[in-house]
Amino acid sequence: STTIAKTMKALMEQDFALPYRVIAVNDGSSDNTLAILKAFEDRHPDKLIVISQDAGNLCVARNAAMPLASEAEYVGFSDGDDVPHVDFISSLYGLAKRTGPTVPA
Repeated sequence: STTIAKTMKALMEQDFALPYRVIAVNDGSSDNTLAILKAFEDRHPDKLIVISQDAGNLCVARNAAMPLASEAEYVGFSDGDDVPHVDFISSLYGLAKRTGPTVPA
């Protein structure tokens, strides 16, 4: 749960000029991850949506987020143990604009 707070802080503080949304899926965490995510959601309702489920499967968790991302021009993924650099989103966006929308990340 310590890392998820760092992950969410990094995602909320991205150096990116365009509006963006983060969809965090809590998939059966047994620690205080959900409480941490909800606290971030309360502070950043314009940027963060939290989903909670208990599938225990990364693919199912990512698929749960996709309906909420269906209007997005681009979709990227980050895991709960990643702490993205401040230019994570802007770098991926720039790469997608230069090379086309299929960018493995």
